[in-house]
Amino acid sequence: MSDETHPCAACAKDPKAYKEVRRAVEGESLLWQARMGLAHWEIEHVFVDAWYYEGGADDHRVTAVCEARWNYQFATVRWFLPSAARHSEDRLRAIVVHELCHVLLSAEQSLVDSMMDLGTVEAQAAAVACMEKVELSTEVTARALLEAHGYSFTGTVGCGAAKAAAAP
Repeated sequence: MSDETHPCAACAKDPKAYKEVRRAVEGESLLWQARMGLAHWEIEHVFVDAWYYEGGADDHRVTAVCEARWNYQFATVRWFLPSAARHSEDRLRAIVVHELCHVLLSAEQSLVDSMMDLGTVEAQAAAVACMEKVELSTEVTARALLEAHGYSFTGTVGCGAAKAAAAP
């Protein structure tokens, strides 16, 4: 899941913030896996002390990525701690649900991956267009699930320190 904010320097390399991210992600994941009918899946969360592909212009926008093997009901969600540490617990919950929606919709995502594997320019162009729609479906599903369980999605991003600094 990506974001339009810049990294919070105060949280980007804070071990305490990293511990809080792990706690929040693991707790929310267990709860939402049960709610989403994914309790029987083996879902591993990997926490990486690095930005997404360090050095890229969009590194700060990516908090987590999901890779799922739908036919084996196994998934890995890789969390980029410098990015994740800048989010509130509410925002982390929304990201957890978004990534679990990738798991839920992984069979459809595999169709897009298969298109990319064809290797033709046309197939790859079609796959890119389809990926955008898969991402939209994932986000719409995540927001619907959050709202159905009483959470309003505000889109608020950032840690408490960043919010306090921005307050008038």
